[in-house]
Amino acid sequence: MIFAVSLHSLPLAREFRISRGAKTHADVVRLRIDACGFSGRSECVPYARYNESVDSVSASIDAFLTQWQIELSLIFTDIAYINDAFKLTDFIESKQLSGAAANAIDCAMWDWLCKRFNQSIYTLLELPENKPALTAQTLSLGSIDDMLAQAKQMRHVPLIKIKFDATDVVLKMKKIAELCPNSEFILDANEAWSIELLNQIVIGLTGIRVCLIEQPLPADSDEDMLLYQGKIPICADESCHTSRTFAQLVGKYQAINIKLDKTGGFTEALRLIQLAQAARMQIMLGCMVGSSLAMAPNRVLAGYADVLDLDGPILVAQDIENGYTIDSGYISSHSSRLWG
Repeated sequence: MIFAVSLHSLPLAREFRISRGAKTHADVVRLRIDACGFSGRSECVPYARYNESVDSVSASIDAFLTQWQIELSLIFTDIAYINDAFKLTDFIESKQLSGAAANAIDCAMWDWLCKRFNQSIYTLLELPENKPALTAQTLSLGSIDDMLAQAKQMRHVPLIKIKFDATDVVLKMKKIAELCPNSEFILDANEAWSIELLNQIVIGLTGIRVCLIEQPLPADSDEDMLLYQGKIPICADESCHTSRTFAQLVGKYQAINIKLDKTGGFTEALRLIQLAQAARMQIMLGCMVGSSLAMAPNRVLAGYADVLDLDGPILVAQDIENGYTIDSGYISSHSSRLWG
């Protein structure tokens, strides 16, 4: 087994701003693993919110694959049947690697498995049908004038996700809804509100087609969600990481946002989907800001999603080859030439 880790700074199509700050580039880490004549690749997006950087994540990937190179080489060599696939993913999990680094390794190994057995991920795991799917498209936080200018350009987008801080939420939302009368909305506060503000805001949203509010409170304030008085479903994002902590979300949230850089990979995302289905919670499949390669392992799970939020391909100025397109709000079908 040999591997290569590379760092990339992808210019964005426009500044991307949320309650915690703004960015003009997406800094990502890409991984390629070669073993037994086959290769797998992946992209992860380190996130400062979780004390990650491209340097720290790339160092973690390099250290892990270097330390366990012999053991992993033996596992790769020993895989003869599809049922052997989890030998790889179980090995990663046993070493307690997490976050973006674990995501990169896990997803590269799934891509390798598809190449090894010459099957798409859909066939390999009997996933739901591969077809275009409605995805949210993001309207970034800004001044009222800036957000309304964005809204004018998005007036024909069916599902708009809007980034908010704690300022003028209802005022901005009413004006945006007037400009986009045929759209549905997801409001994403990125932990910027309190429970008191949340309850005030939902009253002001009456009559506006808001289908979901994403992570309104700080992740360490989950207990306050028991005091929520509105009827709009609330989605856990920063509060939702892995299956090990899923139980503490039940009864407080009505949906979870599964992002692979939080779960630590595709394998753990499958577990979270099963848990959310059993708890009758809505499933949102989301992403950090990266290229289509980072979107791909979640894109193939779209058949399980109630809400899809994978607009990375149009947030970056230039996407990766064989990437997705978004037309009339629908993200294109998946190509195995990209991943899986």
